[in-house]
Order: sequence, then structure tokens, then C-alpha cells
Amino acid sequence: MTRLLPVILFLLPAAARADWQPMGEFRITAYCPCVRCCGKTDGITADGTYAPGSSERIVAAPKEIPFGARLWIEGVGVAVVHDRGRAITQGRLELFFGKHKDALQWGVKHRKVFLWTDGKK
Repeated sequence: MTRLLPVILFLLPAAARADWQPMGEFRITAYCPCVRCCGKTDGITADGTYAPGSSERIVAAPKEIPFGARLWIEGVGVAVVHDRGRAITQGRLELFFGKHKDALQWGVKHRKVFLWTDGKK
């Protein structure tokens, strides 16, 4: 999927292509609903979503990116902003994983990120 976005965007009508706006390259880390990652274990995100039960891929983003924003992350796909974090500043995101070992396995990656603008400029 990493290399498919440019092809997919090319095949879409011009109006649809304009909806995914490049945000640049982000430093992406990972977390899970454990005490070590979150300081709590309830799995509730900053906007009240129960992360372990969500059908969406959840990401923590800086406050400049609103809750509910849809991001396309290179190598990951679509993720929705439902969380915040003290260490999540501009140019950084954090992916939610259901298990601590999966979050550790992700490590730190640098990926291109696009924002779905829903046709709004």
C-alpha cells in the first residue's frame, strides 16, 4: 500500500485527488492502553473513544489536527485522530496498538502523512 497511494491518487478524478493534502513527513511512534504507555489501562482516548473496541485505526496527533481528522499514513493506511499526548507535538504522531508488544515492535518510523480535507481548502 505504501507505493500505491500515488497510483491511486492519479487514477482518481481531479476533484477527489485534491481531498488528500500532503502534510509532510512525520515521526511516528506507537502506544497501547497499558500503564507504561498511557499511565492508565481503561483504553479511553482524549475524545472519549474506547480505543480497543474501535473499528478505526486510531492515532494521537497534536492539537493543531482536530479530533476526527482522517490521515493517510504511508505504509499504514487511513487512521483517525482520537487522541492527544504530552509528547505529541508538531511533526509527530502516535499509532494505537492493542498490545504492548505490537507497539514496541513498531518502534519509531518516519512516514509521509496526508490529511483528508473533505473537499475543503
